[in-house]
Amino acid sequence: MDAIRLDYRAKAQSGWIGFAVFTAGISAALFTGWQVADQSRQVSREVAELQHISQKSKVLEKAPKRNEASTLQVREANAVIERLRTPWEPMFKSIEEMPNADVALLEFKPDAHKGIVRISAEAKNLESQLDYVTALQKNPLFLNVTLLSHQIYDQDQQNPVRFMLQMEWRGMR
Repeated sequence: MDAIRLDYRAKAQSGWIGFAVFTAGISAALFTGWQVADQSRQVSREVAELQHISQKSKVLEKAPKRNEASTLQVREANAVIERLRTPWEPMFKSIEEMPNADVALLEFKPDAHKGIVRISAEAKNLESQLDYVTALQKNPLFLNVTLLSHQIYDQDQQNPVRFMLQMEWRGMR
């Protein structure tokens, strides 16, 4: 068997490759550190800005509200909130379930603040209109159903009846 000769003192051929990999690793670590520091500074600025805004809003909350324009805006916002909190679904469902094969709704104007609903509609004939008004009067959700106006359109061959009615909405009382 032949003897194996190991030469540990021989010059390594890949010395420059190791140095290049080491340099690239150090560069990547420095670049990553720089990015982390930059992101940290940006987050710190945003946090400081949010704290400033928060402190400013607290000061504004404590300040007396003497401005009429802001008072008007608050009233308008409260009105919108009131409309959003209104339980519309039972009223709409009740109107949709009305027997109205011969009646077409043209306009529907609920006023949540007053608790009043106005409806403009068109019926095929006077009898259909009266049946619709009677059905609304029997509906427990509505009070004081009142026919405000009606008009028969003679220009149309079918002589439809356009009418407007008003009623109180019990869900708002």
